Order: sequence, then C-alpha cells, then structure tokens
Amino acid sequence: MNGEFLLAIEDIAKEKGIKKDTLIEAIEAALITAYKKNYGTAQNVKVLINKDSGVVEVYAL
Repeated sequence: MNGEFLLAIEDIAKEKGIKKDTLIEAIEAALITAYKKNYGTAQNVKVLINKDSGVVEVYAL
C-alpha cells in the first residue's frame, strides 16, 4: 500500500502542478490536525512521511 500511496502523491502533484515535497508537508500537517481533533491535543505530535518508502509515522510524546 505504501507504494500506491507514493504513486498517488506523485500523480496529484503532477496533475495540480505542485511540488511533491509541498504536498507531503500538507498531508503531514493535515494528519496532525486530525490527531488534534480526535485526541484534543497536538502539543507533542510529529508526523513523518518517508519520501522513499511511503511509510507514515506518527509520534506522540
């Protein structure tokens, strides 16, 4: 699935004419917002999307 996720990101970036890195940063920010909405805080949350493998990591400290 992670490979499909990266392909989808690349397709969207090409279609919309934006940089892949910009899109990944927006997705990371959106995941932090979703975490905040569901858990009431995003004070110490970090989301990382590996640009090579597509693995999404969420850290809550």
